[in-house]
Amino acid sequence: MDTNGANATTVSSRRGWRKWHGWIGLISAVPTLITAVCGGLLLFRKVGLYERRGPFRDAIQKLHSFEILLPYVGAVAVLLMIATTITGAVVFVQMRRRR
Repeated sequence: MDTNGANATTVSSRRGWRKWHGWIGLISAVPTLITAVCGGLLLFRKVGLYERRGPFRDAIQKLHSFEILLPYVGAVAVLLMIATTITGAVVFVQMRRRR
């Protein structure tokens, strides 16, 4: 039985997952950053950092949920974040198996 062929296939598969994970992560970096920053600001809405209701808070909420950009942009961001998580988990498991 040729173990080198099986090894080459495993390494190729691992590289493929890492490549996909890298590209998806790069593409999802911007919506993830927007969501994180806006969500972080929204954590302080009740401690008086800014007005409880007002234009700033409303803008942050709309940007956080991607309503300002377009509703389907938020759906794409969600799908990208899910894909990044799944591919990252697969890469992690593959790396752990290798050890």
